[in-house]
Amino acid sequence: MKNEVYPSPEVAPYKSQFVWAYLDVDDPANQPAAQKFGVRGIPHIAFLNPQGTEIDTTTGGMPPSAFASKLQSALASSH
Repeated sequence: MKNEVYPSPEVAPYKSQFVWAYLDVDDPANQPAAQKFGVRGIPHIAFLNPQGTEIDTTTGGMPPSAFASKLQSALASSH
């Protein structure tokens, strides 16, 4: 996802509409956050609204078009 999906033309229009954060779950210092968000596999992507409430999640890779649809759906749910 990091090399092919995030930089893809399908995802590009959404980049400025989200605050992106990367959490390395292999780092023991990040285990509390991984537990808080229920990370069971990677990539685990949590979509939060502006108030910090989780509105959707996805686990595992997906093609750029599917991820762009997920981003669009998250934006619609965030209002």
